Amino acid sequence: RILATAERDLAALGPLPRGSRVLDIGATESTVAIGLASLGHRVTAVDPRPYPLGHPNLTVHIGPIETFAPGEPFDAAVFLSSIEHFGLGAYGLPVDDDADVAALRRVRDLLRPGGHLVLTSPYGDAPTTDLQRTYRPEQVDAMLEGWDVQERSYLSKVNRTEWVWSPTLEDLTGSHVVLVHATKPTA
Repeated sequence: RILATAERDLAALGPLPRGSRVLDIGATESTVAIGLASLGHRVTAVDPRPYPLGHPNLTVHIGPIETFAPGEPFDAAVFLSSIEHFGLGAYGLPVDDDADVAALRRVRDLLRPGGHLVLTSPYGDAPTTDLQRTYRPEQVDAMLEGWDVQERSYLSKVNRTEWVWSPTLEDLTGSHVVLVHATKPTA
């Protein structure tokens, strides 16, 4: 899923100048943090598990986002296929039904006014499992409260290896991913 969505999601970060401060939450199983660092951004990877790669532009915080206290605000934050795992008891963290919403509030606090959020997550009518949530429209709306949503679009799974992008989604049956680009309000 990360490979299917990352290129489109990260296009939202295109206007960020080289050297921008980017926060990658739930980074350990992704190469996005190292890729952004290699492009010249100053990246902080936050995950309860160690990040396996290193780069001079990459800093790692091992622990939950709630324990992270940077010295200056970030220009952007990414949650690529990670928010759906928050609060389900994985990685030695406690079960908390509101952990996903709390994490997005925390990240909003860590961004500068006008800072960018890029988020992907499973979307549709599938039930929450021990591993991940699948968000329904009203849940995504609740998570994004306090953000200025710039774009919300969807990927729908066609077969094992093919996904199709759409600006809208009427049928919640099947496997889908919501792609969100939002900004922190400036006022």
